Amino acid sequence: MSRAQALADLLAKVEAGDDITAHHTSRIFNPGYAHAINAASGSLDAALALHNAVLPMWEARVKVGADGNPSRAFLTSLTPVSGKPSSVVAWGIIPARVWLCAILTALIEGATE
Repeated sequence: MSRAQALADLLAKVEAGDDITAHHTSRIFNPGYAHAINAASGSLDAALALHNAVLPMWEARVKVGADGNPSRAFLTSLTPVSGKPSSVVAWGIIPARVWLCAILTALIEGATE
């Protein structure tokens, strides 16, 4: 299985709200797989630690209550590294999980370029 496919499979699990384990993350984030597991469980500290480990040149913004709906979370990550900034946007009800989805999406896009 390619890295991009492993990332896509993990993203699908996170988006579906499924529990993830070391089995799902250790092949992708080694070390750091525990941060992905804890972020999926709702830890913003873990999401930040994973973000800093795998996307150090990306800026993250988490906005809770986007579009006037306090039960939604919004995240966008921007990178100025390339000539023009690109962005990844994810929505959900658990901010740390949303951040994890954005991290996985950015990594998938980087793995397929």
